[in-house]
Amino acid sequence: MKCEIVFVSVFFLSVFFAVAEAYGQKDFVTAKEGNVPILLTAPHAGRPDHLLPNVPVRTGKDVKTRWDMNTDMITKLTTEYLQTTYHIVPYVVMAEFSRKSIDANRGATKAYDTAVAQPIYDQYHTAIRNYVTQIKKKFGQGILLDIHGQGLKNNVIWRGTQHGHTVQDLVKTHGWEAVTGKNGILGFLHGLGYSIHPDGTEESEAPYEGGYTVLTYGSQAGGIDAIQLEIGGDFRLQSPAYQKFSGDLASAIHQFYRTYLRR
Repeated sequence: MKCEIVFVSVFFLSVFFAVAEAYGQKDFVTAKEGNVPILLTAPHAGRPDHLLPNVPVRTGKDVKTRWDMNTDMITKLTTEYLQTTYHIVPYVVMAEFSRKSIDANRGATKAYDTAVAQPIYDQYHTAIRNYVTQIKKKFGQGILLDIHGQGLKNNVIWRGTQHGHTVQDLVKTHGWEAVTGKNGILGFLHGLGYSIHPDGTEESEAPYEGGYTVLTYGSQAGGIDAIQLEIGGDFRLQSPAYQKFSGDLASAIHQFYRTYLRR
């Protein structure tokens, strides 16, 4: 029995190192430290062909493997706009692996089908956890924006906060104005002409009320305030559209930062 356990452990380690050698572990996850209490995460940004070697495609009931198309570009461009236009650098954690291999917006038991994928999953979430801890220690507060794409309503930006729970510190201190008001990220985008759902506090956020990331690292869990942004296809499927949206999102983040986060 012990020999079998040793054999299995050696097998998984050998496969993992083969995966790491094929890509280089740094290619699996982008993690960059910032200088302001803003964290952008993108769990489904990995391109469909960026499969992890020796990791089977995830299968099963209710398993979703679709790429949130161009959320990688939106995350990168928003970061660039914030840095070049507003001279602030957000923290960033972005998945570079395909969702077919790992769904980083799920708990470990639902995120992958083989233990070979675990080190990469852990790398992604360790980076988020470390940055959230660093932001709280250094700044006392912050905002996490979990970047997603949705196709239910292509002309809408969908808000996910578990009906306010993941932004409870922000709302307690500043009220819902900090979420939906003119200086809130969603309110600012609405002022630029974007349709936001829900546009107030009464209507349900379902079915995009916020998943594992905001539930795990949001302020209700002892982390920082967290919003899941589900970006409609009209704003991310084509290059001119996602470039414009990224610039507008950067403006919204900067306005929020100036109003609620900058000391």
